[in-house]
Amino acid sequence: MGKLLVLIPNYKGGAFICDTIKPIKEGIPESFVLVVDDASPDYPKSYLEGLSDHNIYRTANGGYAPTVNTGLKYFIENEEFQYVMITNSDIKVNVSKVKSIHSSILRNLKDTNGVLGFLEGSRDSNFYQDVNMSGFLFVLSRKVVEEVGMLDEEFYMYGEEQDYFLRVKQAGYSLIQSKIVVGHEAEGSGTSSLRNSWFAIRNSILIEFKLKKINKILRKIAALFFLINKLYKPKNSSDPSYLRVTRPGILIGNILLIGAILWNMLNLIKKKND
Repeated sequence: MGKLLVLIPNYKGGAFICDTIKPIKEGIPESFVLVVDDASPDYPKSYLEGLSDHNIYRTANGGYAPTVNTGLKYFIENEEFQYVMITNSDIKVNVSKVKSIHSSILRNLKDTNGVLGFLEGSRDSNFYQDVNMSGFLFVLSRKVVEEVGMLDEEFYMYGEEQDYFLRVKQAGYSLIQSKIVVGHEAEGSGTSSLRNSWFAIRNSILIEFKLKKINKILRKIAALFFLINKLYKPKNSSDPSYLRVTRPGILIGNILLIGAILWNMLNLIKKKND
């Protein structure tokens, strides 16, 4: 296996990113840890310098997708790296868990395998596989990144990984769920809950608009309506994605849903006119 780049996007991670990086560096000593900071207001240089192997400080906050893309560009430009592990800054791991993750990478990433995913907490492994894998921690090969490209920055945050996994699958690669359970403190950076809900709802529909299949668009809108209005509750109601959609409540949730439908329709019209 070639050298592994560990890419960690950071936003206000001073309270927890050290607990993510130290076990990674000890568990995979030959890895190279790159942190891309998204213009954090908590003085990131004060806690990142000397902690990771290299840091990139973005001057303006742009969201998760642009931050990850900054790191992926670094990955592509430095040919000694053959694999990139993209992880949130607030995963909960120890050295033993990191070694299990590394062993899974060695076993599973072959030429035909495009993505290696992991289970976020105690999620249902029967659902969280293929394009439904969680994007909190996943591994890509250089070949895949060179062929498929970067994350779609239109998503800003939430949904961009599932969109990317779909593109990887469309390119003919396999998506592998390792079934290794990794803890994650979701939304550890403490960003606005209502804002997060907006992006979660808007981007759920955006994924279907990109496919341009009206039946899938209508199905996704209906699914969101049932979730927001408490007409359906999934088995794993502690799932962060479900909580983001339902957290605003019925009134605000429906307003966000209507706004998300309008946003996607106007966005589609704008793209056609460009």
